[in-house]
Amino acid sequence: MNCSSSLLRAATALAALCIGAAATAAGTDTSTPQPAETDFIYRAKTGDTLIGLGKTLLAKPNDWPQVQRLNKIADPRRIPTGSLIRIPLRLLKGEARNGRIEQAVGDARIVAPGGSTPARAGDPIAEGARVETTGDGYVTVRLADGSLLRIQSASQAVLEQSREYPQGGFFSSAWRLLSGRVEALVTELTGGEPRFEVRTPQSTLGVRGTEFRVATDQQRAETRGEVLAGTVEVGSSASAPTRVGAGFATIVDASGHATAPIALLPAPDLSALPALHERLLVRFDVPAVQGAKAYRAQVARDREFQSVVAESLTPTGALRFADLPDQDWFMRVRAVDERGIEGRDAVFTFRLKARPEPPIQSAPPPRSKARALGVEFVWTRNPDATAYDFQLGRDADFAAPVQERRAIVDTRLALEGLAPGTYYWRLASIRSASDRGPWGDPATFTLGALPGAPASTIDAASVRFSWAGEPGQTFEFQLARDNGFNDVVTSRTLTEPELVLPKPAPGTYYLRYRAVDADGFVGPFTSPQQIELARCVTDASGNCVGAANGALPAQ
Repeated sequence: MNCSSSLLRAATALAALCIGAAATAAGTDTSTPQPAETDFIYRAKTGDTLIGLGKTLLAKPNDWPQVQRLNKIADPRRIPTGSLIRIPLRLLKGEARNGRIEQAVGDARIVAPGGSTPARAGDPIAEGARVETTGDGYVTVRLADGSLLRIQSASQAVLEQSREYPQGGFFSSAWRLLSGRVEALVTELTGGEPRFEVRTPQSTLGVRGTEFRVATDQQRAETRGEVLAGTVEVGSSASAPTRVGAGFATIVDASGHATAPIALLPAPDLSALPALHERLLVRFDVPAVQGAKAYRAQVARDREFQSVVAESLTPTGALRFADLPDQDWFMRVRAVDERGIEGRDAVFTFRLKARPEPPIQSAPPPRSKARALGVEFVWTRNPDATAYDFQLGRDADFAAPVQERRAIVDTRLALEGLAPGTYYWRLASIRSASDRGPWGDPATFTLGALPGAPASTIDAASVRFSWAGEPGQTFEFQLARDNGFNDVVTSRTLTEPELVLPKPAPGTYYLRYRAVDADGFVGPFTSPQQIELARCVTDASGNCVGAANGALPAQ
């Protein structure tokens, strides 16, 4: 990397730090030196000496001979004004500055020489401390220079360096990513350029004023760097540094070889996703992104995604999140290509209002049938509810409800006089006057017409019974001598709504029937109907012409 752009800025300041550059040694003249990755460049002023600079700039003042040898300075007491002097960062006087946990979610710990403690917002992070997260843990650390490192789930990262160099007006921070993923947002401060690195087993990613992600894959023995803003310089022991700009990524393999920049996949289009969700299981179907082999989604309480509470990595855009509280949420989704490189983020806001949950409907059972004048609706009691709203309609969208009842305190409701047909019903729980939960899923049932009373006719030798029926029905008919149908005279299963019987002996009889629908639903028996058969009054020819008491003649 050529550091001339950084040194031009240094011309108007005491010093500047060139980050992530490979270099050779430089002399004491005013030409632009090529600083090493860990070098600080100082522009000499009139009267400067190496002994004096050792006292001012070096952690150990007596280390000034190392600076002399590195810069090939002939006379340590005479330095030409304006000379650019390289000082290894390891020699520079610096002050340790703790980081601080901004957010900690789920199972996350800080492992330090003093032991292991749960990570909590506000906790300091000192040099040498390791942050560990499990599958549901997320930690955001703010460094002294204002930069953020978001340690993702199932990750381990060590803060190897967090120092301020007052004489140079800059900070230097370095993290070692042992496993998992991190996201960095590096802030460029007034008065100096912060130096920020993320080191992995395969590479070092150095930046100034940028946003990027780093993942180390232990199974593949590789590092993936993805740049969202600014520029990242990726260095390793095996190859020259690779500069990766915004919208691109690189992969460093086990040998230290870095690929040429690879374009990130575009952000998914989330514009058509539903913004309101009323069920505990939140579902999204993200449109496909060309070239994607998987999708990563995160749900957070804040737009900056410092407080991530749920994450999903799926091979398709079918996202599912459970156990989220009712509130407004932020979700970001990115496509992942076949090499594991994660693309640009799409951010979407949605509201969850799933509580209090609707009660469970008990009766009538879903998709049931009944033949009755009325229906009793029964449901479970929700402990979080004080009352319930009820709707009954002819269709599942309840555009024109047949019945609506508000704030029912009981868990049952009886309705009479409903016309035959198919109905839908649903419920909502009420916690308070200003807090009603969502409508539950509609349940459906069919109400059939009650069977009509049979008609009776006789002729000389038989009695004929008939009634109304529906296509496909069969019928169970009973004739008995008592209204409890313990003394049954005849019981028939019929395919037509009629029955012809030989005239029984004179007496009182009771009859009833029930219909069996084509789908197997067995309706109720009709109420018992009473008939009386008396002896015939005959004419001169012996023909039966009626009964004296008005009952049906038996013969």
